[in-house]
Amino acid sequence: MNDVVICLVNPAAFDRAAQGLAGCGRRLADHTGSQLKAIVLSPQSPTVAQDAARVVDEVVVLDQGDYQPETALSAFAEVCRQ
Repeated sequence: MNDVVICLVNPAAFDRAAQGLAGCGRRLADHTGSQLKAIVLSPQSPTVAQDAARVVDEVVVLDQGDYQPETALSAFAEVCRQ
């Protein structure tokens, strides 16, 4: 079984776009019998993670300070490998 992973990069909040992504991920995970995980990278990570936790099975928070694309990509890849 593979997990479904969504990435929330730099959202100001768990807004409609993030909710829509999480909802689609939830439906896909349910349809395939998988777990839904969210990777959150945001200055608002604690709040976004708490809100996302209502929809997803696991939230991984990446604390990197300022957003750096290369660093974020490496962190996402590592989380997905795990």
